[in-house]
Amino acid sequence: MKSSPQTAWITTRRPHSGADAGECAAIHYVVADGVVKLTDQDGHMLRYADGEPCKQALGPDDNPKQIAQRLGRRYHEQTYGDQERGFWRDINRGGSTPI
Repeated sequence: MKSSPQTAWITTRRPHSGADAGECAAIHYVVADGVVKLTDQDGHMLRYADGEPCKQALGPDDNPKQIAQRLGRRYHEQTYGDQERGFWRDINRGGSTPI
């Protein structure tokens, strides 16, 4: 049985002033067999541009949500760091294989 993705938030742009709230984005993840895996909202695993899956094994004291947020920031920086493409373009899953 596949678990439903959980949601966490990451900061994608810090505030510049008191009138600027900055920007954030929702990330989705699942934890299965001691591994945090980033997914889209439908549960399909995300992959970095080089094809590697966005996942990390949990250590004994790791917080899955914090690990997911770190992975989400790295995915955002590697995938959407180019301002011309922007964060909100369509997600390239690198395939549509459910986890």
